[in-house]
Amino acid sequence: MLRNYYNPPPITKSPSLALLLALTLGPIGMFYATITGAVIMLVVNIVFGILTYGLAIIVLWPLGARIAYMVVRNKNRLLERRPSIFLEARSNRMISRLRLIEPFRNLKTDETESKLVRLKNLRDKDLISEDDFNEKKKQILEKF
Repeated sequence: MLRNYYNPPPITKSPSLALLLALTLGPIGMFYATITGAVIMLVVNIVFGILTYGLAIIVLWPLGARIAYMVVRNKNRLLERRPSIFLEARSNRMISRLRLIEPFRNLKTDETESKLVRLKNLRDKDLISEDDFNEKKKQILEKF
């Protein structure tokens, strides 16, 4: 089976595991959900734990668990929408590539058209005859 390395499947985390880890281990358990949030809650727990002789932990510990649960749940929801976001971006890239290629598609047509215009100008200036014009025009159109 071939793997799609360009758009790998999203790796989701369990919100209930995040809640369980944060409830049992406090801010250390929050590292499963978010590193930044865990560091902030660790500092807040230490500071307010010292200032309130440990009583603030009664409020901060469950708050950290709730935050860990919400962070994992929101990340999973974002990852569920991820394929549609990447498909939209991929289609936008394809459209922009087509816009780059479009001028080159008509290059042969433009080249033929410019030759015919130059030929017509020569005929209008009476530098070539009508028969020469028709013959050369026929040759150009056969190549097209």
